[in-house]
Amino acid sequence: MKTSTKTSTIPPLRVSESVRAAAEAALTEGETLSGFVLEAIQFNIQRRTMQQEFVARGLTARDEARRSGKYVSADAVLAGLDDPEAVFLARFLPARARMQVEALAQRSFSGDLRILARTIALLWSPAARRASALAMRALL
Repeated sequence: MKTSTKTSTIPPLRVSESVRAAAEAALTEGETLSGFVLEAIQFNIQRRTMQQEFVARGLTARDEARRSGKYVSADAVLAGLDDPEAVFLARFLPARARMQVEALAQRSFSGDLRILARTIALLWSPAARRASALAMRALL
């Protein structure tokens, strides 16, 4: 018995010649442009689904922290600072810029996997969350 799967089409996509040339240059041997586009669509569907799930878990964790009484709002933290903008400009902004420069300089697939692993650890490990909180307090 032959099983048929219904398929559908994606609307045609108009791109500049340079975008098409770049896409064609990125193809591996034997890969078609259609296959490349399909893979990109599938990857982005998966990525966006994971992002939505991540945000939902974060909101759930926030709500649980609020219910438990172990939640400190950003407003409460900022209210405890004499000049929040000065703290941001003097401590957080340089730290963020340094991390971004380091991330760009060390950008690799394995580095991305390390970031993902740290993020997962922060989501599920109380010890990792405490370490992250201590690191943030050190910035303040």
